[in-house]
Amino acid sequence: MARNPMTEKVRGHLRKMIKEGKIPPVSECECSVCGTSRKKNPNVRMEYHHEDYSKPNEVIAVCGKCHTAIHIANGTKFQKQSEVANTRWSNPESRERISRDNQGRFKKGS
Repeated sequence: MARNPMTEKVRGHLRKMIKEGKIPPVSECECSVCGTSRKKNPNVRMEYHHEDYSKPNEVIAVCGKCHTAIHIANGTKFQKQSEVANTRWSNPESRERISRDNQGRFKKGS
């Protein structure tokens, strides 16, 4: 699958924000979907998710499993829909609440 052309630019911006202390390293965050963290499970993979690459400051921290589920639910990853079934992201009401609660959470200067 081809990457979005803005991916590397946005990732560089994210690294800069972390370096400048504007957002915490993702390894220090809790998953916005299921609540897991590296503190709770040292083996969990944590990632930042951009809902819209044109808004590079708007990110949510998610574990790898939930990040995959988000992309499957959004139709941006070609995997089995059953992988989404056991996550809160599969429920439209939960998905809307999670997005709303995290909207602009890490905007520039916060």
